[in-house]
Amino acid sequence: MKKFTKRILMVVMAMTMIMSSAVMAFADTALTDGTYDYTVETGEKMFKVIDASVTVKDGKASATLLLSGTSYYALVPGTIDDVKADYEAEDESGWYKAEGTKEYTSDGETKTGAYYTIPLESLDQPVSLVSVSKKYYDEGNVEKMFYQRTLTFTEKAEEPAPTPAVKDGTYNVNVETGNKMFKVVDATLTVKDGQMTALITLSGTGYEYLYAGKVNAENTDALDTVAAEDRIAPCATVTGEDGGEQYQYEIPVSALDTALDFGAFSKNKQVWYARTLTFDSASLTAVTDGGQGTTTGGETAAGSESGADTEKAPKTGDESDIMIYALIAIAAGGMAAAVYRKKNA
Repeated sequence: MKKFTKRILMVVMAMTMIMSSAVMAFADTALTDGTYDYTVETGEKMFKVIDASVTVKDGKASATLLLSGTSYYALVPGTIDDVKADYEAEDESGWYKAEGTKEYTSDGETKTGAYYTIPLESLDQPVSLVSVSKKYYDEGNVEKMFYQRTLTFTEKAEEPAPTPAVKDGTYNVNVETGNKMFKVVDATLTVKDGQMTALITLSGTGYEYLYAGKVNAENTDALDTVAAEDRIAPCATVTGEDGGEQYQYEIPVSALDTALDFGAFSKNKQVWYARTLTFDSASLTAVTDGGQGTTTGGETAAGSESGADTEKAPKTGDESDIMIYALIAIAAGGMAAAVYRKKNA
């Protein structure tokens, strides 16, 4: 009986591991199905990637690479020893050969490169592969045919949307932050000689400074991370509709309709929090004499700036994964129970 129970447990564990591996395939990319633009560094002048895209489908990923020339017969994941063994065994099933050529422009000249599609197991680690020289492949020169390469993938940052042309003046504007702990309840945008600044009012007084730039997203930056001259202190304290105090700040605005990186320094926690501000160009309304700025529409969230000590670190996992693993465990347990009943029937 004990042996049988042990076997059942081993089967359940094996099935759970297999199913979990399938679920987590290519999970480190954090990419949903789609095609993404990447840059690829090789560190080699003779093996240069001009353009690259990564396609994710059903949890599996592949990269399409445009090389700077057409001198390679194939690209093969692995080491030179592995590829030599394939060559000697006349097995090229795992070799990814050029799919065609494409023209591109470099230094004002039109050039031609070959493109290849290779599978990817991860984007978080450098990819090791072998490039096979077309010339030496045709000659059968095994000593000069294979070249070890390393590819490092970096996702291209999205190009910011062009900032709409706005005439000099002062405007009410809506501002989105996407974070209830960092809420803008009023904002006025000033444009002068093409430069933009904003007077924003937060929903409380929990942040001692702002910073126009990116800070550590894991909430571990100390105050001295941002130089004193770069810290933006509140320029005024006003009273909100609920009678509570609210801080106002004058900040630079580099673009509209784009999530701008800012840091917010918590009084209570004494750390910087990574935040973003998006100024909505569609909401711009010229301010007339005595006009007031618009709000982002909504009440101050409980525990916002006035209670910044309630800030929690961002979640590191996807709650959907927990549900998946629970379903896997339930399914595995059900199968084990069915086997047990059949054995004892």
